[in-house]
Amino acid sequence: ESSKYTWCDIQHIPEYLQNAFVAIEDHRFYSHDGVDFLRTGYAAANYLLKFKGRFGGSTITQQLVKNITSDNDYNAGRKLREMIRAIEIEKEYSKQEILELYLNVVPMPRNCTGVDAASRFFYGKAPAELTIAEAASLAASACAPTRYDPERHPEDNIARRNIVLSQMLRYGYISDEEYSIASNEPLNTVSHTEKQDKRNADSWYTDTVVEDLISDLCSCLGYSREAATKLVYSGGLSVFTLMDPCVQNEIDSYFSSDKNFKTLTSIPPEYAITILNSQNGDLLGIYGGRGQKSGNRILNYASSVKRAPGSSLKPLSVYAPALEEKLINYATVVDDTPVKFIEENGDIRAWPMNYPDVYSGLTDMPRAIALSKNTVALKIMSELGTETSYSYLKNRFGISSLVRRSYSDNGSLVTDCTEAALALGQLSHGVTLRELCEGYTPFSSCSGTRSKSRSYFLVTDSKGNIILENKPKTNRAVSPENAYIMTKLLEHAVNNGTARDTKLKSIVDTAGKTGTSNYDFNRNFICYTPYYLCGVWCGFPVPRELGEAAADHIKICDDIMLSIHEHSLSSEDVPRSFAMPSGIKQVEYCTDSGCLVGDFCHIDPRSTRISRGYFTADNIPQKPCSRHVRFYRYADGGGVISEDKYMKLDPSRRRMFSAVSLVSVDDRSYPQQIFITDAQYVCRGVCASGESDSGRPYFQGALKEGEYVGISPTADGSQYNFMCDTGGLPEYEDYGDGDVKSPDSKKEWWQSEDIFERFRRLFNSRHKKISE
Repeated sequence: ESSKYTWCDIQHIPEYLQNAFVAIEDHRFYSHDGVDFLRTGYAAANYLLKFKGRFGGSTITQQLVKNITSDNDYNAGRKLREMIRAIEIEKEYSKQEILELYLNVVPMPRNCTGVDAASRFFYGKAPAELTIAEAASLAASACAPTRYDPERHPEDNIARRNIVLSQMLRYGYISDEEYSIASNEPLNTVSHTEKQDKRNADSWYTDTVVEDLISDLCSCLGYSREAATKLVYSGGLSVFTLMDPCVQNEIDSYFSSDKNFKTLTSIPPEYAITILNSQNGDLLGIYGGRGQKSGNRILNYASSVKRAPGSSLKPLSVYAPALEEKLINYATVVDDTPVKFIEENGDIRAWPMNYPDVYSGLTDMPRAIALSKNTVALKIMSELGTETSYSYLKNRFGISSLVRRSYSDNGSLVTDCTEAALALGQLSHGVTLRELCEGYTPFSSCSGTRSKSRSYFLVTDSKGNIILENKPKTNRAVSPENAYIMTKLLEHAVNNGTARDTKLKSIVDTAGKTGTSNYDFNRNFICYTPYYLCGVWCGFPVPRELGEAAADHIKICDDIMLSIHEHSLSSEDVPRSFAMPSGIKQVEYCTDSGCLVGDFCHIDPRSTRISRGYFTADNIPQKPCSRHVRFYRYADGGGVISEDKYMKLDPSRRRMFSAVSLVSVDDRSYPQQIFITDAQYVCRGVCASGESDSGRPYFQGALKEGEYVGISPTADGSQYNFMCDTGGLPEYEDYGDGDVKSPDSKKEWWQSEDIFERFRRLFNSRHKKISE
């Protein structure tokens, strides 16, 4: 059920309500020094001799100590500590101050804390408006809130209420007439329904502030969690939050509407969202579960539930650290091919798989990130090292849930220091959506600085004194230059990759990364602009495959981000862009080698292989591409030949060939055939001898038996790089004088179509030798 709490100063609590509690709980309150030794002795005797069913010996001051501490042990030691603390409190504070705090923290029925919350909940009015009977009813319920709930157990409450009234009469707090009227007054409680309770529930943002504040009171000021909770609920604090009403209202409206979430299963998936300020990480809005919120401080899928982030972890665990360590740059090319082959039950399978299950071959960083290539991430991780990745992730990007080494209940090892956990985002305990979003703040601000999200910035007590100031907490994750490069890389995921359907990119610079955990148990999308950073998660409460049951989490993010940007962009003539640091250089590079553009990059048959990248001065391509090798392709029937083979052809026949370039890849070797998108554009060594086969690369004959290098999946099975059959084309032998002749030609050389050209070449050659 919902927690209800409001602070009420003592001057707004009527004396008869104060007296009702004193009369029933501690009638010598105003005369003792924190401990009623007579009452304590009587309680001890009762505990030993059992002459009365139940008898409490605690004074109001002792009860206050118990309510604001975590010391709940049921033994003599705890009781002694409680008594000592009560005496110390009485030395420092007046009776009115003690009673004021007690009446604001005393537990009441239906999760109400303090008399003000209970008064408004059960009677719909402030404490000052209560009748004597209603005041006694509240005091009656304090000793056993569930049993004496005035709405659910009215008979028990009335019986206890009348005992309170008799005690008030006995100690002179009310007259006989007031007693008579009050003891005959019916309970006039306000009726509550489940729907009303839901409407009265605090927002997800309020819940988040409460949790953050309790945590900070414990860590910064040394409170126990119980004491901090009491102070937050009933301490009369003023909390200044960083919520953006426009952002939170948009989230509330969208997430509370079922029409935005399709439901194809009896148990619908859950969704959560977190939105931060891109520049400083402040928490602007949050929603911890779809639909109408049912209570306070319930399970929050945005800030308290940890789930595997999948590929959305890669920028933090692989790519940004590798950039910072200069292992890669914007243009680095990695072969998107299997890392290894695993044999299971006699079958061999390639590992890892991509989603979708496609190997692309030579892949530069923009494309690897856009298409979320698992193979590329793992190959970079093998160079980076798990220790370096773990350190970046924990110490720089603030992922606190990592497990270095522990053991489960069954004795198995649990660790996140593995390539699969770090490179593929399959963390042992997962990560919260809020913390994952915080990890992206170095990129969204283009500053390289990670910012811990703040839900509030200042807390004052009931008198306006500052008791807690929540200053920004930041740390350097990567350099500003590498943060900007990472953002430019993540723009590709939105423009050309797994999140290409977003509409937000059409109105403002947008970057982001999707993530899907193993077996499709969790999906998330982290998306940011120069204004806002948004994270959306979806998954089942008990993890299982989402399949078609989930709404499009990318569309959810896009819809909300479009709405909140409309307001921000309406006040600006030109939308902000991601700020580029002065040290960034832009250079054209070859997308198959990662080097500067070479002589043959322009004639790749797949059209241009040239792109523009962003680099730091000390991590920029230096050499031209040597991976593109010139070949010649036959126009009539296809097939390729090497340049040496081409030069031996009759010059008149050369016109039937065009220059193309293939990419040199010599290290592909697999135990079984696999599909690789660029395999048909690969060259390997010189042209091999053998029969021409349009379904195999020209160098197939040079491979060992049982060795495979991959083929491209084409409609007819043909490969661009198959060997051209030159058997029917004239070849010429070189006499060493610059001329060539065909031994197989039926025509003599003077009958050839190019007789004049051949005569000129022969004459020039002979003339040159005579001159020498």
